[in-house]
Amino acid sequence: MTYVPTGTRLPTRGGPSPAERRREIVKGLLATLGAVVVVLGIPAALVFFIGNPLPTEPPSMSWLTRGLSVDAIINVIAVVVWIAWAHFTVCLIVEFRSARRGKGLPGRMLLGGSGQMAARRLVAAILLLAGAATFAPGLQDAPAQGSQTVAEQTTKIQDADAAIEKALAENSAAESAESGKEAAADKVITYTVHPPQGRHYDTLWDISERYLGDPLRYKEIYQLNKDQTQADGRKLHDADLIHPGWVLEMPADAVGKGLHVSEKTPASVPGSGRDGDVETVDAADTGAAASLSGAISDGISGSVATSSASSKVSAGADDASADGIRLGIGSALLAAGLLTALSARRGPYGAPGEGEAALRVAANGELAAAINKSLRHLAAARTEQQRPLPEVSVAYCSTERIVLHLIGSVEDCVEPPTPWTLSENGRSWTADLADFPDETPDVAAPYPALVNVAQAHGFELLMDLEAAPGLVAVGGDDTVAREVVSSIAVELATNGWSDGVNVTMVGFGDDLSSLAQASITHARALSEVLDEIVQESEARTKLLSQLGIEGVLTGRQSREVGRSKPRVLVLSGQPTPGEAEQLQRLVGSGRTPLAVICLGAAPSARWQIVAEADGQLGCKVLGLRGEARRLAREDYLSVIDLLKSADARRAELSEEIAALTPGEAARRRLAVHPDGDDSGTGHVPSPGAALPEPSAVLNAPAAVMVHLLGTVRVEAVAAPDEAQRPLLTEIVVAAALHPEGLHDAVFRSSIWPRGASQDVIDGAVAKVQSWLGVDGSGLPRFRTRDDGMWVLSDDVRTDWDVLCALAAAASGGNELATLQAALGLGDGEAFSGTPAGRYGWFAFHKAAREARVVTVAVARRAAGLAEGNGRNDDAVAALRQAIVLVPASEVLWRDLLRLVGGNDPGAASSVADEMYRALERARISLPEPETDALVDQLAPGYRAATA
Repeated sequence: MTYVPTGTRLPTRGGPSPAERRREIVKGLLATLGAVVVVLGIPAALVFFIGNPLPTEPPSMSWLTRGLSVDAIINVIAVVVWIAWAHFTVCLIVEFRSARRGKGLPGRMLLGGSGQMAARRLVAAILLLAGAATFAPGLQDAPAQGSQTVAEQTTKIQDADAAIEKALAENSAAESAESGKEAAADKVITYTVHPPQGRHYDTLWDISERYLGDPLRYKEIYQLNKDQTQADGRKLHDADLIHPGWVLEMPADAVGKGLHVSEKTPASVPGSGRDGDVETVDAADTGAAASLSGAISDGISGSVATSSASSKVSAGADDASADGIRLGIGSALLAAGLLTALSARRGPYGAPGEGEAALRVAANGELAAAINKSLRHLAAARTEQQRPLPEVSVAYCSTERIVLHLIGSVEDCVEPPTPWTLSENGRSWTADLADFPDETPDVAAPYPALVNVAQAHGFELLMDLEAAPGLVAVGGDDTVAREVVSSIAVELATNGWSDGVNVTMVGFGDDLSSLAQASITHARALSEVLDEIVQESEARTKLLSQLGIEGVLTGRQSREVGRSKPRVLVLSGQPTPGEAEQLQRLVGSGRTPLAVICLGAAPSARWQIVAEADGQLGCKVLGLRGEARRLAREDYLSVIDLLKSADARRAELSEEIAALTPGEAARRRLAVHPDGDDSGTGHVPSPGAALPEPSAVLNAPAAVMVHLLGTVRVEAVAAPDEAQRPLLTEIVVAAALHPEGLHDAVFRSSIWPRGASQDVIDGAVAKVQSWLGVDGSGLPRFRTRDDGMWVLSDDVRTDWDVLCALAAAASGGNELATLQAALGLGDGEAFSGTPAGRYGWFAFHKAAREARVVTVAVARRAAGLAEGNGRNDDAVAALRQAIVLVPASEVLWRDLLRLVGGNDPGAASSVADEMYRALERARISLPEPETDALVDQLAPGYRAATA
């Protein structure tokens, strides 16, 4: 802007330049001169040159026979000109009165046509002169003396500015509930263009009059929004042409009901050396917008630099390729969800392929796990406080910090539980991810519809679809918008904090249900599912009422309804007006367990998301803008192929492993695929293959014990620095699982996948050696051999080695006792409890998978021996102990079902309930066919009753 605004008028950008204003003044002067010439000049010329063109005598028959003179022709033309002049003058008066009143465009006049359009343009040009005059105080080349009208207009604007400034100051001091109507220089105020009411259409003139107090300031709104892409893909090029559903940015002093306020937040931009803008959010309640934290920078400053590394990893994955995966998956959180789904679908025994390895490059599992953990800790802590969960609209997440933006009542936003902190104005909560306990509470996900939509300055931007006061529309560029909607749908069904939201996709050509079989369903038309959704909503409302629970968030804090899953309806196009009205009744009254998102601009949508052709995404109502998170068609089709292959391989492995004896399972750890793959899925070696002598393993002294059958940990005489324990433990575990020797390059890439300096590596090695001490020969227990390979001394033992030794040694009269001792080694799921972000190499090492294989074989043999001796309790105990180590083993669950529920449908139903819950926690949405068939046989009707 080239002028200094007075009062509180602080346009944030745009505005006509001095040259443009001069052209407007010239255009307005010419239009005024033209209007004067037309209105006054034409009649004056007609009177002066022609006089009265009408006849001066009564009509007679002689007129019909009289010759046509030149004067008669001129008089006829003069009459036509007088009529045209009168019609145009009336059009001019009507258009001018309508413009000054700010009531929109007048109706079409009789025979108006081009005459009325010319009058409208003339009036608009004249008003440009009046509008430009309001900028006179700031123009260096403005005339010193203006007309009385201009002076009065300027005085009115200054008085209005002073009144607005005073009102804003009073509102700020009182901290009233209407604070969302205030305007400050660092806030974004938006207005959604209303659909027509009768013959009245929203215009910039009307909007300016309602919210700025001066219709002549419509040009400021035009300049703020000129050439910006709207949700329907169109742009504002003409100040006289706006469309329903458009979201317009308003000048900072706009006030009034119906505006939405969001806030721009400063945060460090990586590598810029200066502050940049990270736009944070404010979600509108059903009426007015609530103000957001002005101190959000306290929550996110300092986090960006550390999170930029993960962004680079994700960005670098775009060019990766394996097994046909192009990896255009832009979202590290979406990739993490897909990776979890793929890991679950290959089961407890399957090995990752090259496609999964490529997917891991794009995934940020550490951040996904941290978000899940922090949200569930929040739910558990608020329940312990006996306080309701806060209403969340948007979350910002980096690798260090999470920021939640809150709406709703102020009372529900105070007293955040540790480690959350409250911002200065009480509208956001911030927490460092490192401050949460390691364990993730077993509570219902509080915000299951929170989904990643964009990334900005190293922060993932997530919006809570449940908080939307109505329909959510994704418009703009068709291709980008479709990819954004696909990403939203798939992530909701696969991320860890959604608890498997039920996603119903309506009208889409591709069937995405293979990505999440228990969560994604398809329908050809909205009419197929709308009645079901209405009934579901009514039933849930009735249930909450019967339980005496008010609100969706309160219900999720209650264990009685904790398993109730929300639904997200994803539409491939805009609903019909009738359908939109019905959906609005379901989702327009605050937070509900139903969210509706549609592809394309929908005028009825309260949240309009614009996806631009360059990959940027924005939502003005929420103040969001960043790089869109997308899922291209070729990418999800590639992942679908991987999942189908994993399903087929899981069934094959399950059948293969069910036939193994403990000895054969123990020998599998030596199996190597003919092509050299260490995946552990190769052939089973012959019974004569060399195994470590069990007695040598069982009888050798153990100075250091590495526990892998449960939470991974290391027991040694000394104790390490607790802050360094996770790193040092991973180093010891890596060496323990490579008894043949750990190559230095593999060691470095496994422990420090992003690289580390030599002094960091040397320091870590020194701390491990100090922790483990020296062996009987005086050498460090962690050292290199002459060939440079890293090894552990012989007195460092793993419980995995002991398990294999016991499995191989079990025979004769002590076989059952030996097998029971082997099962007793575990205290939790095998190879679990590892810190997020570490042990990424575990997925490609066969030990964890082979430990599950051995455990299953040992348990099945022990249960068979105990049952054969009439010791059913011991058989059940053996199977249950093995399930603790391998909770996703359907082979073990089926044995337990047969043993416990063979003649007792009630007991079978109880075990089936345990089993399906365990499989659900393992993200296995589609059990093996044999499992479901056995449940149907032993507990008839169970699956139908619990569907």
